[in-house]
Amino acid sequence: MKYELNSLRQNRGGSGWLFQALKETKALSGMKSPDIPCIAFGGSENAIVDLPAIRNRMTRWPNSTFECIEGAKHELLAEKPATRVDMLKKIADLFKSVEKAA
Repeated sequence: MKYELNSLRQNRGGSGWLFQALKETKALSGMKSPDIPCIAFGGSENAIVDLPAIRNRMTRWPNSTFECIEGAKHELLAEKPATRVDMLKKIADLFKSVEKAA
């Protein structure tokens, strides 16, 4: 229990996590994309992440797909059931295709 309380105190409202996340994102953006299939989704109404940067990364990722979900926001799995089902089906299909290829 003591660990949990200390953990909460260290992370309350600070921006250290944001700095670390942005630092890591910058480092990753300069790396070569791995040679594995990938699918990424973004909501057209997302006000949190940089969709053009995601699109840019996906154009440099061989065997990748980016799908912009019209009208969706940041939390894609919290969108309408039809949106969730469609996304999860596409993710499962990708996993199945990779499994067959292995």
